[in-house]
Amino acid sequence: MNAAMMGRDQQASCRRRQDERVAVEQYFAVYTIQRDMLLEHARRWCEAELATYGRAAQPSDDRFPALAALIADDEAPEPVRAARDFYREGCFDWGSAWIFRYSVGEEPLFIVYAGTDGDTGWLELYDRSGALISTATLDGDRVHWEARDTARARVASGEMPT
Repeated sequence: MNAAMMGRDQQASCRRRQDERVAVEQYFAVYTIQRDMLLEHARRWCEAELATYGRAAQPSDDRFPALAALIADDEAPEPVRAARDFYREGCFDWGSAWIFRYSVGEEPLFIVYAGTDGDTGWLELYDRSGALISTATLDGDRVHWEARDTARARVASGEMPT
């Protein structure tokens, strides 16, 4: 193989790598925009439905999340089931937790809802793959979007956001 052919092969290889890098960057840019849009829509939907329907300690056809479907465990990704298990165990004496699915366009949104016999509750929102989107502590009719570790610590401490 002569030097000219080797130079063309290396140039072609460099162009392919550059094209692949650009494709990956574009994919992640689109993914980030879609994820941000899903997050914003999911939060707005939760807040609107809570304001419209209120919430109950248990799943209900006329209380939050009335527009979402209660689903069986095997219909949700493992991280969603693990989140439900966390809240179910943490609230076992004064509440429980369930998994719901809601569609944002064609994107499924998984909702872990922990209801209690008081004014407190929790939400964890997940995308189709089971990646966490957002977490909230519910205090009466207020929704506090916060880090998952913060919300989960409240299950044990009972301390509510101010």
